[in-house]
Amino acid sequence: MITLLQRLTDNNPKNMDEQQEAEDQSEVLIADILLLLSSRPRSYHVENIPAINESIINYGVSDVFASDTPRLERNSIMRERIQTALQRFEPRLNQIEVFPGQAQGGISSFIIEADAFFGPVRYHLMWDDVISQFSLRN
Repeated sequence: MITLLQRLTDNNPKNMDEQQEAEDQSEVLIADILLLLSSRPRSYHVENIPAINESIINYGVSDVFASDTPRLERNSIMRERIQTALQRFEPRLNQIEVFPGQAQGGISSFIIEADAFFGPVRYHLMWDDVISQFSLRN
């Protein structure tokens, strides 16, 4: 089954030969999670407006911090933002927990644990705070 995000990111949607119906669902889920984490919300100051805050306009994870925010606090805030984004925009995951991992240099890590429709998943997420880029692996 092709997901909405796969259709939206397909450069040639009319070519049905490219679409693989038996594609590994775990790999599809990882790709979609990376799309979510690599996206940035359009509006940052809508926390008190639930209808807008939880809409597609806020799809993604904000990487905006005050310049004087300490590293440990930034990691804690980012952990919460990742968990919130997954809960809002990834319906294939339930009981989502994001745990802090180790930080080294400008790289922070997080552990994502959740129940997916095909079984429990555990992902290691790396966040490069310098260039604000995520990478994900099983």
